[in-house]
Amino acid sequence: MKRISYVGGLLILALALVPANLPFYLYVRGLVKRGEGEVLAAFSATRDLSALPLGLGGRFFYTFFPFMLLTAILFLLWRLLHGKKPLSLITSSERFRFGLFKKGFGLWFLLSFASDLIQFILHRENYRFNFEPLAWLWLLILGAIFLIPQVLLEETFFRAYLIKGGTLFTGKPIIPLLLFSLIFGLLHMANPEVEEYGALIMMPQYIGMGLFLAFLCWETDGLELSLGIHLANNSWGLLFVNSGGTAFETPAPFTLIEWNPLASLIYLTMAMALFLTLYYREKPSLKGKKSFFYNDY
Repeated sequence: MKRISYVGGLLILALALVPANLPFYLYVRGLVKRGEGEVLAAFSATRDLSALPLGLGGRFFYTFFPFMLLTAILFLLWRLLHGKKPLSLITSSERFRFGLFKKGFGLWFLLSFASDLIQFILHRENYRFNFEPLAWLWLLILGAIFLIPQVLLEETFFRAYLIKGGTLFTGKPIIPLLLFSLIFGLLHMANPEVEEYGALIMMPQYIGMGLFLAFLCWETDGLELSLGIHLANNSWGLLFVNSGGTAFETPAPFTLIEWNPLASLIYLTMAMALFLTLYYREKPSLKGKKSFFYNDY
């Protein structure tokens, strides 16, 4: 019965993709009716929302609305279909561990800052500074509204719901943990930087990050640490240093003119190694009860 409810939950989430993408479908349909053929052709070629006649708010809404709706549906399924408390989809603890969340966010934010600072010192000409206070304030507000549900969905779905359900079939979480970390990376294949730079150099970054976050979830028996890291990572790229050619361009204060994927892979690997070194140095053991992935449906 538990396995059936898990499969049923996945089917409901798959069906929910239709209403989740309905607003954007209606928007595109409106462009077709108005004869905006050239605009739609430019968007089809690049899949870049900036090619459409949308303001920053519109781009945020159409990009992140699916995450907001699917997050709500996922937690409803967890409560109503599986009969579990919403918090158990995030942690094995009785309370949300804000200390772990803040630690993950703060450390990763500092590592992201250090990475760009080093690159700025070495290649100052590769950074363009264009700070517009009002535009950045609007960007900050939009980020606060839309980034949290996006990060929450990716973490709870890929590193909780799928792995918990997969453990029902395998008996141990290691197989679903590795499998869904791989799938998490492969889902980024649609990103424009993959087409521009190639999957061979880009996929290790996405898959490696997925494995890194899954490892931390396993070690800490919950998502708090990975939620903090994930939010810091996405916040830095959207709100502070934006790279041209990425999936979502914003009026961040700094723009990286030419993005080097090999350097990015090296810095990311170093950041993950440094994070583990700093965390283990302060707290010798990350180990928990290892009950999070075994939380029965």
